Amino acid sequence: MVLSQLVFFDNHQNSIMGTKRGLISFIPLVLIFGIITMNKKSPLVNKIAGVFLIALVLCSGIAVQLPKNYHSALIYGALVGLVVGSTVAGLALATSDAPSKLELWSIVIFPLITSPLAALTFSLSTKYNWYPN
Repeated sequence: MVLSQLVFFDNHQNSIMGTKRGLISFIPLVLIFGIITMNKKSPLVNKIAGVFLIALVLCSGIAVQLPKNYHSALIYGALVGLVVGSTVAGLALATSDAPSKLELWSIVIFPLITSPLAALTFSLSTKYNWYPN
């Protein structure tokens, strides 16, 4: 069984370390979702706002975890992606007669993106000592 611990940003030091951990995954998420949305017909401001919002939500979910090893980081990262991807797909199904393939496939795509990013966050945060003691 994989157990995970989460941290609250209850003081200035934890907030700084959590922000650094979040930035590790935020930048790749913006790039990945920017590429995914590049050819969509939405207005540019909508694309930018949507990409930044989803990147912020996902990196926040990844940054609060205090994994003990790569295995727990990968599993937790996949779960964060699954929850958010399922929410996107479920909302698309509930509000549209014809949800896009991208919206429906977000259940699969999001965990595939967030799982390795959680492992990357664990690796770099461990290296730079960005976890609370």
